[in-house]
Amino acid sequence: MGNSAPQSREHMRELGLVGARSRKIAAVERRIKDLVDSAPPLSAEQRDRLALLLQGGGANDAA
Repeated sequence: MGNSAPQSREHMRELGLVGARSRKIAAVERRIKDLVDSAPPLSAEQRDRLALLLQGGGANDAA
């Protein structure tokens, strides 16, 4: 039973990190939505380049 407190603290720390990551992702999603909503219509090429960026491809790869 003596180990339950350290394990519990570690579990809470991990939950906090998961929550922080979720909040960051939600903030990025909101920012992207705001940018897309305020942008003029995109060409198919522009949409493809943005999709590559969002999937982790470099901007130079799409140029």
